[in-house]
Amino acid sequence: KRVEKNDIVLIGGGEPMLYKDLDVLLKKLYEVASLVVVSTNATIYREVPNSNKLIIQLSLPTLDKKKYEEVTGYRGNFERVLENIRKYAQKYNCVINVPLANFNLYEMKKLAKFADELGIPIRFRKIVGMELDENEAKRLYIEILSEVKVEVELVLNERGLENLEYYSPFRPSGKHPFLL
Repeated sequence: KRVEKNDIVLIGGGEPMLYKDLDVLLKKLYEVASLVVVSTNATIYREVPNSNKLIIQLSLPTLDKKKYEEVTGYRGNFERVLENIRKYAQKYNCVINVPLANFNLYEMKKLAKFADELGIPIRFRKIVGMELDENEAKRLYIEILSEVKVEVELVLNERGLENLEYYSPFRPSGKHPFLL
């Protein structure tokens, strides 16, 4: 699809930071798009042209090294991923995206506090097709809100943007920001 003026562009799938022409692509997108989101697993740190239109979405399923290696299949780079997240957070507008399921449900607070230390928002998004105690996720989410200063979002029942069950104290309408 051709990018139209004020479109929101999401770049992900695979690892976008490996794309050799990413810098050129971003500069062109900044000219027309209203927002450009680059989704990365942070296994690689790469400096890219910065803009107030850029958000680096950092995927982090857990802060437990053993679980991280089991879930991602990546061995031996957990510490590097955390270091790269810190680097991205220092230089770019970022958000930590946590794929949420029962395996990491009770890490929500720890992950939110990690994001709070970095001063960047965090989004917990239910993994489609995986088990999640949604009532417990909502309870933990409410507890977290009083313990951190950064924006915390909880996304459940993601069946297309129109049916999204979305929680954020920064967007009281309950609407996903792409729908506002």
